[in-house]
Amino acid sequence: MRRTRSMSWMTALAVGATLSAAPCRRGAAQLLEPARSVSVAAFGASGDGLRDDTAAFRAAVAALPAAGGLVNVPAGSYVLTGTIEAPNFVRIQGEGAAWEGSVTKVLVRHKSGPAFRLSSYCGLKGLAILYPDNLNTRKPERYPAAIELLGSNVGIESIVFDGAWMGISSAPGGSNTGQSLFRDITGFVHHMGFHLSGGMDVSRFEDIHWFVSRVATPGTEPEYFNANRVGFEFGRQDGVIMTNCFMIGGKTFLRQLPFEDRADGQKKWTISLGYHISNCWVEAVQQGFVFEGHCSIALSSTNILVTKGGIGVRVAADCLGYNAYISGITVRGFGEPFRGIEYGIKHDIWQPDLRNNLTISDCHVVGGAPAIRLLAGATRANIRGCLLRGAEGRPAILVDPGVESYLVTSNTLSGAPPICDNAGPKCRKVVSANLIETLPAAPKPAAAGKARAGKRSGG
Repeated sequence: MRRTRSMSWMTALAVGATLSAAPCRRGAAQLLEPARSVSVAAFGASGDGLRDDTAAFRAAVAALPAAGGLVNVPAGSYVLTGTIEAPNFVRIQGEGAAWEGSVTKVLVRHKSGPAFRLSSYCGLKGLAILYPDNLNTRKPERYPAAIELLGSNVGIESIVFDGAWMGISSAPGGSNTGQSLFRDITGFVHHMGFHLSGGMDVSRFEDIHWFVSRVATPGTEPEYFNANRVGFEFGRQDGVIMTNCFMIGGKTFLRQLPFEDRADGQKKWTISLGYHISNCWVEAVQQGFVFEGHCSIALSSTNILVTKGGIGVRVAADCLGYNAYISGITVRGFGEPFRGIEYGIKHDIWQPDLRNNLTISDCHVVGGAPAIRLLAGATRANIRGCLLRGAEGRPAILVDPGVESYLVTSNTLSGAPPICDNAGPKCRKVVSANLIETLPAAPKPAAAGKARAGKRSGG
């Protein structure tokens, strides 16, 4: 052991000597050259919300050394008429942003590209990115994403959006945005919060909230975001760790696409090592979570409130090659039928795999039509410890033809019938130790005359 330590120490000295004698490349510059801090104000930015500050932002970024550094943006409202490009190791930081009172605002008045384009090891913090010309909630205009990511290890924190078409996106055709952190992001986007494809490592998403617009556009047409907005959309993304995120109003909270983004246009199946999602609140959406690629899922402690005919969680994957579970979630509706949780395996690309499985445990789905549905190809579905109630005249659990195997144990079930099994004789199944409840019929509405009399006496 002593000799091994000595050899390691000598090797370290040799490596250090090599680095000292080597030409100063980009990576070496990060270690040897001191970073700097500059302010856009020193380069002529006015921050008055009227004059164009694009040139001042670009000059501040250009003034930093190869090692990168910090661009400070003081309190104010800054007009951008072009994209601000941040090369590697550059951070741009304002003095604070909040949904109800931002200190540093950026007013985007162009469609030529994103407001900010970030390379690897970059950061953006403490800014409100606003689109004052795109606040019509009924007929919004399509803009490039507010923030476009070219590389990995990016940190985006304390950012507010308002009027953006899309908040944050990987580059067209996909880019490796792995090992990134997205935290304390909030506001209103019309079409999509995140679209990321190409990430080759785990990224974290913490405390991200997508709201409705603060001011609704007058008119009778429906607001665009209610039927179209997606909070998080992923193509290839090796790993997602998501916690404490929220959305109210929209089409889908989170969707894994079946195919990744590719510049050559070819269809390549999306692969993810895992979506680890917890403590989220999803409200007034058509779809809570949709998984359509090759992935694993760990979804827990989440509340999902869906609109009429909507669905809480849909797992229509081609392969669940790793562990997959849905635990401790609640799916509710607005008093009208909805679908709770659906699970099936497609096998369009991947052959049947002995690892394919989905456990659904300790979940609460009341009023589903049905509460849980097993789709064709579903295998090793393990439903246990749940409270599942079908809508009036609907089963709690519906099993489609083509389901391969399932277990239903230790649940509380009510529905008509509790389990409707259409899988056929080849399906392997275990059904045991479930508590079956018969709910009383819903009371009939009172006659109009009696209702009016009751109202008068109560008044």
